[in-house]
Amino acid sequence: SSGINAEYGMRIVEYRLGSKELIQNVIKKLLSLAWINPSGESSNINALLSTQDFLKTIQVVSGKDLSDFMSRYVYQPGFTALNFSFAFNRKRNVADVTIRQKPLHDCEKYVGQLTVLVQELDGSFSNLLQVEKNDAPQELTCQSKSR
Repeated sequence: SSGINAEYGMRIVEYRLGSKELIQNVIKKLLSLAWINPSGESSNINALLSTQDFLKTIQVVSGKDLSDFMSRYVYQPGFTALNFSFAFNRKRNVADVTIRQKPLHDCEKYVGQLTVLVQELDGSFSNLLQVEKNDAPQELTCQSKSR
């Protein structure tokens, strides 16, 4: 559903901006632009804002350029399905994590960082993985000492 994709896309934009306050400021700025007509007077007519208006406002408000993100995830069709598997190595107290990628609809494989949250006995721990085009396993050191 496009509504779910749009919500997910906005969450990614929020994450890339780094704070919820920045995306809120972008939305406030967009709403104020929609309220003022080209002559500079307040109006209650509906205005159309383009994707380019959205990107320009993000750059003005946050100073961040999202053109690379947009070209990869918005303008190109398809997506990459990620399949995670792991094996726990009790002797070394690590989880060997393998991420397999299956590009759908002629898109490229994902390359970049991915945050993985691991639930352990002592709580959940965040780990940053570097995802490459190959499916090489990576080690995550476990915090809990289980026996």
